Amino acid sequence: MNRALLLVGLVQIFFIYTQAQEIDDFKPLNSVGEIPIEINKSSASKIKEQTSEISKNQTTSEINTEKDFILKSNYILDRILSNGVVFYGNKINKYVEKVADELLKDNLTLRKELSFYIVKTSEINAFATDRGEIFITIGLLAQIENEAQLAFVLSHEIIHYKNKHAKTGFIENDKIDNSKDKYKKTNWDKLFSKSKYSKELEMEADMDGLEIYLKSNYSLKEINAFFYVFQYSHLPIDDVVFEKDYFDDENWSIQSILANREVAQIEAIDDEEDEYQDHPNINKRRAIIHSIIENESNEGRVNYIISKDGFIEVQSLARLELSYLFTKSRHYGEAIYNSYIMLKRYPDNKFLKLNLGYCLYALSKYKNGTNLNDVLTDFNNVQGESQNVFYLFNEIDKRDLSVLAVKYLWGLKAEITDDKFLNVIAEDAIKEMLLNSGVRKSELSKKVKVEIENTVIDSSKLSKYDKIKNKQKEEGTSYEYAFVNLFNNKEFEGMINQYEKVYVDKVIKNEDNNRFENDTKTKQALGLKEVVLVSPNYRHFKTKKEISEDYVYADVREKQFINSNKQIAKSKNVNLKVINYREFRSTDEYNDLGLLSDWMEERYGHFNLEVYPYCSMFTDDLIDKYGTKYFAWSGIYSFHVGKKGLGWAITGSYFGGMAFGAASLTLLPLGAAIPIILYIANSSNRSFYYTYLFDISNYKAHLINESFKSGIPMTGYVSDTFRQISTKPKN
Repeated sequence: MNRALLLVGLVQIFFIYTQAQEIDDFKPLNSVGEIPIEINKSSASKIKEQTSEISKNQTTSEINTEKDFILKSNYILDRILSNGVVFYGNKINKYVEKVADELLKDNLTLRKELSFYIVKTSEINAFATDRGEIFITIGLLAQIENEAQLAFVLSHEIIHYKNKHAKTGFIENDKIDNSKDKYKKTNWDKLFSKSKYSKELEMEADMDGLEIYLKSNYSLKEINAFFYVFQYSHLPIDDVVFEKDYFDDENWSIQSILANREVAQIEAIDDEEDEYQDHPNINKRRAIIHSIIENESNEGRVNYIISKDGFIEVQSLARLELSYLFTKSRHYGEAIYNSYIMLKRYPDNKFLKLNLGYCLYALSKYKNGTNLNDVLTDFNNVQGESQNVFYLFNEIDKRDLSVLAVKYLWGLKAEITDDKFLNVIAEDAIKEMLLNSGVRKSELSKKVKVEIENTVIDSSKLSKYDKIKNKQKEEGTSYEYAFVNLFNNKEFEGMINQYEKVYVDKVIKNEDNNRFENDTKTKQALGLKEVVLVSPNYRHFKTKKEISEDYVYADVREKQFINSNKQIAKSKNVNLKVINYREFRSTDEYNDLGLLSDWMEERYGHFNLEVYPYCSMFTDDLIDKYGTKYFAWSGIYSFHVGKKGLGWAITGSYFGGMAFGAASLTLLPLGAAIPIILYIANSSNRSFYYTYLFDISNYKAHLINESFKSGIPMTGYVSDTFRQISTKPKN
């Protein structure tokens, strides 16, 4: 008996140790295990199977609408599944699946029909498909407070699948759009009708989902608590005071920016007016659920059935992942506050410290580039204690922010001595500070500031310059002594001297510090032998009565496009490796695509700003794995419109809006919207081709090909690209 107890104790200790180790050594999450069948299974085969199951006891119109739903939903969902934005098989997935097992332990048939995916987005959401996939976002898992709340979410989504709400909603919206059946009135408010029906489905999911939940042993109190979580989900994961001296030390302070400042009061999401919303008002949902369960006993019901420790670990992993998601999406204020909160709990976590350091680095770049609003939420739109973070980085002087980034990163270098990416951005932060922020080496002191108590300074004897400097010191805004301790570091001092000299040389030569000078220039001869092509993509659009996407045609053309790239690359002696989102050879490759998509999304967002993408911190392994640092993204958008297509010029706004949709796996430049409008308005067949080739070890764009032409000259496009890739430069 004692041995058995000892064994149990040792197992528990090992579990706690491995759990803590995974948190301490956290890296962005990945999928694990075998690739689910539905990811590699073609959309065409799924459509064929589902179409064969359509009931013949319907009108021709109803059958056609259902076929349209099957076609569109499968292609859209398969893009979500195959573009690397979901997780499967990892620790979070397995925990969610165990909760689903508990809820459906008496309905194993229904349970077998379901599969669960975690979506890597900070959005707070969950949704279900008619095929049986249930998606839970990282943002939602980071916000909920216990296992019972997760169980209620799953119960709700299970009903969406069981009652086929996605299909019924699609069919009803088609009736509304085309004024069929009861919607034949010419003056019918279509938006109101869609909203009304959507809310009916949501309430049905609440009511029927409650039946599933009640059959379990989960606490009834947590249903009400979940609605409060949802009502305050616009806030961070916690409301913790941001210490005003967090970045200060004995030599330098920026806390005066936040002195005596009150933060905005927290308010719940105000959704009283839900007339045109797709979800019912939260208070209404809470009240209806409460009226049903208020007489039910909560005795013996619990918050955890699977594992409290397991939930805490899942929640922690989701909250750590949030810092990654915020940062790669360039939401730096949110990332800093999230990492700040998590560092309170895990003060030695390397990932969080590096994350915070990178955000300071990137913010300094954007502040110096005068486009801070692109990456920092307006503090007036932020509630609670986190508002001080947004206020601080909005109000801080660009020189002080550059100094702060350098100071933090170089302090981190002394603590983390083996991180290549940290070394790169720490040096680049010095370069940025001296070349673009206005900080000069002559203003930086190497000697410790000596405080002389009770010394009265006669201001009448000070020069104007001395008065200004003295006032800055009194207000704590002078950075003169910020690097006193760092000047003991020869590497640091050497880089200060190096980039100050670069600045002086530019001034002497009267050179403008042209940021990102070479990034948008097409280089005609690269002489590359190894290239990876990431998710080559083909999409085809038609405009008749309205814009529509021809998925089947695009499917065939995409295969031709991939083969064309392979054949032409081979003819040019370029070793081309293709990561094809239609056919993954392993889960590792699936994870690679997810990381590369994140890298490109982030890099594309930085546009013409010289900033190392945050995702580059994690791409070194890919460079070693694929034997090259050159990765390309390529695709074709083809259009078919009438010759008198000027009325369809509005179509261009559609494409401009989807410029970098995650589901599209493509990079349609924002600037392309206007040319597309011009081209598709004047010919029956036009196409837009792009190839962007980057060095993922930094941020350099080595090839940017964008072409608008009549017809669909696929071979010509691809040949020209590989001619430039393979041709050796003259110099």
